[in-house]
Formats: sequence, C-alpha cells, structure tokens
Amino acid sequence: MNIASHNTLSYRSPLQWWLKPFAFIGRCQSKPIHQQFKEGVRVFDLRIRQEKTGSLVIAHNAFVYVSGINAITALLEWLDTEAKYSEEKVYVRLLHEVRNAEQARYSPIGTFQWYCDRIVREYPHITFFGGQRTMDWQQDYSFNTNIEYIERHASVRWPKWLHWLPWLYAKMYNGRNRRMFEDKDVIVFTDFL
Repeated sequence: MNIASHNTLSYRSPLQWWLKPFAFIGRCQSKPIHQQFKEGVRVFDLRIRQEKTGSLVIAHNAFVYVSGINAITALLEWLDTEAKYSEEKVYVRLLHEVRNAEQARYSPIGTFQWYCDRIVREYPHITFFGGQRTMDWQQDYSFNTNIEYIERHASVRWPKWLHWLPWLYAKMYNGRNRRMFEDKDVIVFTDFL
C-alpha cells in the first residue's frame, strides 16, 4: 500500500485573510510536505487553477494555499529533486480545481492543459496522473499513466454534512483503512496522515 496525501498543501494557512478563521474546514493535512515526505509519503495531491488575475494557484475549494507559477515551480522542483535521489517513485495527482461555472470561465481547460504539458516535460522524475476537473470529474488532461487509487478520506466516505470534519474521520478510520489495504499494491488517499 502507498499512502497518498489528500489535498497535500492544506496544512498551510489560506492566503486569503478572511478565510483564515475557517481554515479548519478545508484542512486535510497537518504536517508540512517535507515532513510528509520524510514519513514515507510518495503520492501527493495538488489542485491547480487559474485565478481571475491570471495567476496560477494551488487551492482546495475557496482556500488558496500557494499563489504564482514561481511558488508552484519551487514546490515541483523540490519534489522532482527528491524523486531523483529517492529509491522510490514519487507521484503527483494533479487536478483542475474548478468547482463551479464561474471558476471554469476564468480557469479554462486550455490553460490547465498547457501547464500539464509543461510540468510533464520539466519534472521527469515525478510520475503525474489525474487531470480531472473537480466540478464534475471530467477529464481535462490525459497523462500517459494508468494509476489506480482509492479515496479513503472524509469528503468521499462521509455524508455531505460531515465533509468539514476530515480530522475526525482520520482519527476514527485511518488505522482501519491502513490495515484493510496494507497487503495490497494500491495507492490510498488519506487525510491527516
């Protein structure tokens, strides 16, 4: 089993000051990405969209955790370097973080496809997969990979009204989920590793 970090960068405080008091709603991880890697995580979940300003961001719903292509580049360069010197493969699930029609207007598929083409070329030590749009799970980009994974986190396992409690789901079920898949060659996306 490969433990995957669901919404990898959600341990960060959102960049929008007005969302900081509500950060717990979008938080799916508590450890920085460097610590996640140190503890054996080799599958990461990054959600990219273009903002109205034209800037690329890594987000989870309304929460923006990283803004600007340079910041995203630095993160991917770090992961690519770790992958180059690691004995294990490093994977990044890249999703098009578009949740509604308005976001789809200012974060067009073409920009997402351009960015995916770019990072596949620039970071050869990372295996990218995913490419779906989060609004309706339409395939906006097809990576040349066939990665199968299982979602074991609050937003897919609990009723809608409990989605905002991923830490509670993790506390109650992460151990059970790990035992369930420990002997299987599968990627399991998890909250609060």
